[in-house]
Amino acid sequence: PVDGPLQGLRSWVADHPRQDGEEIPLSSGQARLWFLNRLDPTSAEYSVVLQVALSGDLDTAALAGAVDDLVARHEVLRTTYPEVDGRPVQRIHDAPTGIATTEPVDTTAGFDLTVDQPLRAAIVETGADRWRLDLVIHHIATDGASLAPLVRDLAASYSARRSGSAKLQRSLEVQYADVARRQRALEADAAAVAADGSSSQDPLLDAWIEVLAGAPTELELPADGRRPDTAAQPAALLEFEIPADVAQKVTAVAARQSASGFHGWLAGLAGYLQRTGAGDDVVVGSPSAGRTDPDVADLVGFFVNTLPLRVDEETDE
Repeated sequence: PVDGPLQGLRSWVADHPRQDGEEIPLSSGQARLWFLNRLDPTSAEYSVVLQVALSGDLDTAALAGAVDDLVARHEVLRTTYPEVDGRPVQRIHDAPTGIATTEPVDTTAGFDLTVDQPLRAAIVETGADRWRLDLVIHHIATDGASLAPLVRDLAASYSARRSGSAKLQRSLEVQYADVARRQRALEADAAAVAADGSSSQDPLLDAWIEVLAGAPTELELPADGRRPDTAAQPAALLEFEIPADVAQKVTAVAARQSASGFHGWLAGLAGYLQRTGAGDDVVVGSPSAGRTDPDVADLVGFFVNTLPLRVDEETDE
């Protein structure tokens, strides 16, 4: 298998340990969210809210300690992103204690990422033997796939604390900051490749450079309006149903070409876009969890990204 941008992270970190005083960059995904946050630090648009109803014999002290353990285990949950010399950097803070309050968390309050650590928590009593755990995390520190390790670590720490175990969990060998460090190192390699036309040290990176060379940067479609000069929040949702027999036919056609149903739907979408004015060369974005390396399976962090899928009718790609 070819080493990808997020494969072999543990061995890469062993070869490239962090240096004292090193300015840790943001990942490319984090940089996008940081920029949006600077436009409006009061916005809660990128807050991820998790509320869990609890009942029965709950040890609230053990659960509060488990929240502290969670933040101690995952550096990204205790990181701020100040601006240094015109660019954002990661500042990883010592693990705090007493994070969870007893008052409900205001889910409408934003995070100023330059000074606010990206997690707020509360354990709120809602009735007799009933509580609610509130967790609000800025998207810069988490995503959908992070929910599994987050809940798993929280439950493990709660069980350990409740049983009085001195040993909670082994420390993580890599952290999200290491993901960002390696990603930026790969981007620097790609920039060098673009500058002198040489081959990089990453075969997968070379493959992507080749696949996306000359790809259109904008999808041109006939529309009744123009793109606004500035970003606007209002949007609309169009819902429609695809009949079951049509879905079955698409899957069957794809299978005859040794392709998945996903490929069949992608081909149909690309064909539709091509025939409505997008041209013969179309790039479609598809959400990706971004966790191609087993070394990051236990990490909480912002990995989700958009994978560019290019369909070029002229080259049958």
